[in-house]
Amino acid sequence: MSKKNLLERLNEGIVVGDGGFLFSLEKRGYVQAGPWTPEAAVEHPEAVKQLHKEFLRAGADVVQAFTFFANEGKISAGEIEHSSASINSSACKIAREVADESGALVSGSISQTTGYQNGKEKEEVQEEFRKQLQIFKNNDIDFIICEYFENIEEMEWAIECCKKLSDKPVASTMCIGPKGDQRGILPGECAVRMSKAGADVVGINCKFDPFLLLEAMEEMKKALDEAGQKPYLMAQPLGFMTPDCTANGYIDLPEFPFAMEPRICTRWEIQKYARRAYELGVRYIGGCCGFEPYHTRAISEELEKERGKACDASKKHGSWGEALRGSTLSCVRKRAGREYWENLIPATGRPYSPAFKKKSDFSSKTTPVALNEEMSTSSYILRASDEELTRLGPTKLIRMLKDCEEDRLTELNRRNEMMKDFNSKLQHNLLELRHLKEVNFQLQKENQELRDDCCSLYEEQMNEKNFVKEWQMLKFTSDKMKGEMLNYQQKLSELEGRQNSLAKENTDLKELCVYLDQERLDQRGSADGSSNSEKEEKATDENGQDSHTSGSKQAFKYIKQLEEYIDKLENSKHNNCGSIRPEKPPEYNADFADRAKRYFPLPIRSELSPASSYYEKENDCLKPPEKPKAITNAVKVMELHQQMSKPNVKTTSSRSTTPLFNQSDDELDEKEKALVREMCNVVMRKLNDTPTSLKAPKSSILL
Repeated sequence: MSKKNLLERLNEGIVVGDGGFLFSLEKRGYVQAGPWTPEAAVEHPEAVKQLHKEFLRAGADVVQAFTFFANEGKISAGEIEHSSASINSSACKIAREVADESGALVSGSISQTTGYQNGKEKEEVQEEFRKQLQIFKNNDIDFIICEYFENIEEMEWAIECCKKLSDKPVASTMCIGPKGDQRGILPGECAVRMSKAGADVVGINCKFDPFLLLEAMEEMKKALDEAGQKPYLMAQPLGFMTPDCTANGYIDLPEFPFAMEPRICTRWEIQKYARRAYELGVRYIGGCCGFEPYHTRAISEELEKERGKACDASKKHGSWGEALRGSTLSCVRKRAGREYWENLIPATGRPYSPAFKKKSDFSSKTTPVALNEEMSTSSYILRASDEELTRLGPTKLIRMLKDCEEDRLTELNRRNEMMKDFNSKLQHNLLELRHLKEVNFQLQKENQELRDDCCSLYEEQMNEKNFVKEWQMLKFTSDKMKGEMLNYQQKLSELEGRQNSLAKENTDLKELCVYLDQERLDQRGSADGSSNSEKEEKATDENGQDSHTSGSKQAFKYIKQLEEYIDKLENSKHNNCGSIRPEKPPEYNADFADRAKRYFPLPIRSELSPASSYYEKENDCLKPPEKPKAITNAVKVMELHQQMSKPNVKTTSSRSTTPLFNQSDDELDEKEKALVREMCNVVMRKLNDTPTSLKAPKSSILL
């Protein structure tokens, strides 16, 4: 049955890494501090193998081959008899041999190179990576770890090289803190760039304690989520507490590397680290320099339920000190349990040592004399036996006791002064804190007022926007209505013009009708006195023939113009039928109606309803009056008169179909001609003698 690879195990749960090899083997005398090279894999393979086994027994799921700083540039720079290839090959074989006994995964690691630090090109740096990776490939390791890189650019080159030469999963961890790499690139951006370069697992290792490292891991996780990248997270911190370190990590501490023991993390601190890392989403949880097997066991025990198994080393170690219940001492039995050890703040064990060291402390070469004397006297009295104190003699012993008492009183006074000073400062701080609270309260109040003002301004802004929208709509509507009103006004002006025109035409027609009515009356009167006037006509015929001729021409012209005018009115009425009509019909005249009723075939207003007049219905157009028979007969008389006035013209050439003059094809005799001529003269004279007040003015007829 084939074992699951790294990504499958991470997908299912937690993978526990191993710890630090350099510090552990250096303390045992197998690694030289300074170069920190892994030649022990060749010179002392049994020591490396034993440390692998101890980490596996403590619960590690990975055997990381001891290939740290085993690149060719680093090995060739030191005084090492072995080659880079031999060290890498031996480390891989040892790791494979140990892993096969327990089913653990084997990883090979590559780290930053001296070539990149010396400014070499990308191809030269990657060539060093390729030499190591080829050995990993030959030994069939399970996955590759790119660790301890201080620059994201070199890390990207390493990941790119791993992806090209191998199909194994790649984990990448940089040795950076919350302030980022050496070029100031923050952890979040570094994580995103590692993921985009192809790393399956990203994280941080070494240089910082567990809790500082988790702060940087939080930034990485946040940046990865924002970028949409989903690699697994990996954390391998120091086994030391370094809250006072700088951006370069624990290397800048004065205790590095040979006095780091007072900073070693307790197993309980590592359990806290494991729980926080798991809650953050880290699934590859291990350690680096200073991490001992008991630290790895603390991770396994804290996450035992999540992993679903216990490590072999826990058989001799009760969880949270439960094994202490078997102690014979009651004070020790009280310490059995999680509550005690989880809340314990361990002491340094060095009463006069500062909590944190600084480089400036090394410049002080003098020590207070009184302090040394005090320590010497009190220490001697505490260590000396009764015989030794007796040999000192009473006088010297009393003097020493007096000195101790005097020093004790001095120290007591000093402590009292310190307490007074502390209380004074505390009181001052409390007053300042109270003042800050008042300021904070005032600021909160002002902040609330500003929020209310912002809300009011926002509401006013929205109201203004709505008002602007309504105003724009109103303006658009008013412009549209203005255009429509202009159109209506134009149409109304046209209608008024047409109405005025029709009213004027109606007035002309009225005057014409009055004139024609008078003409009919004159014709009836002339018919009664025609016999008396025949003689007068004959007497004046020869004398006034020229005047009758000119008068008949004028009457004929007048009647012709009248006919043309009436035709134009008829055409105009028919064309405008139903669209325009006068508001009021011509005013009713009783005298005119009586005369017109006798001579015109038109319906008179008195015979129609008052509302219709010259309209039959509301939607009917104005009907033109028919031509009066008097006008037709007068025109025909004038035509006959003209024909008879022309010399040598035969009357047979003109034929009339009217009921007044029915001529035959035979010529008229002289008597008939004389009679017709006389009748025409009478008609022409009557027309010429018409009073000027009854004639329609030419200006109105010719319009």
